[in-house]
Amino acid sequence: IPDVQKAFEQERIGRTRGHLAVALGLLGDRSSLPQLRAAIQESGREPEEIAELANALGMLRDNGAVPLLIERLRKAKSIAELGPLARALGRIGDAEAVGALLALARESA
Repeated sequence: IPDVQKAFEQERIGRTRGHLAVALGLLGDRSSLPQLRAAIQESGREPEEIAELANALGMLRDNGAVPLLIERLRKAKSIAELGPLARALGRIGDAEAVGALLALARESA
């Protein structure tokens, strides 16, 4: 796990960094949550990387990431961004996440 964490921290290519985030999620590495949260807050991220970061946070069921994911959800400009963010929030299942998803569903209707 430390090698994957180090690679994630050093990687600058968005798609590769996203894949490393998913690897951390699959490994169940909750110690990487601060780095994953920080990464999803950074501006200028590619939609693919945001999707993978959201996926990792969802896999780790990170309640602390819910406000960050909701913020990204509100700023999403495409279904490519919206889908993974909504899926991550659903996977986390926090009450705040459910409320945000219900609000999104009402807006879309």
